[in-house]
Amino acid sequence: MKKLRSQFGVVAVLVAVALTAGCIHKAGGAKVTPYEKAVTYSASLAQVNSSVADGIMTAHRQGVVSSQQANAVLTFQAKIADDHERLSQILGEGPQSASGSAAEILRLIDDVKAQANALIAGGGLNITNPNTQQSFAADVNSVAAFADMVVASLKAAGVLQ
Repeated sequence: MKKLRSQFGVVAVLVAVALTAGCIHKAGGAKVTPYEKAVTYSASLAQVNSSVADGIMTAHRQGVVSSQQANAVLTFQAKIADDHERLSQILGEGPQSASGSAAEILRLIDDVKAQANALIAGGGLNITNPNTQQSFAADVNSVAAFADMVVASLKAAGVLQ
């Protein structure tokens, strides 16, 4: 259980660092563009989503959550990962190309947030251990927060209206 808490602690620290404005730097002190911030926040979203999967598998191995609970979380987590993969493809094409895919970007972000909200609906993942429940809810809320930060950065970059 200590290992599980430690993993969640590391994720929490990473999320806190990523949420600060000064966490994204370029070599030589060049200014980071809003589009680059969006790409970075998108990568952070993927990292936290991966941590959700790692954490639920660890919790299952430790007997903290049932197979049914783990499978439910992993199903939602996989849907988020699929949406993120497509989002990454779009963002990887650059700002001009991404502008042409604005509707798809918004649909993907909305889907990521819907999956995250579905994960935490109904009592925090239906996990009975309060500490595990709180940790998972925080991680899943971070996924949604990073999704919002991607949208805000893409709006600042002029990619989204």
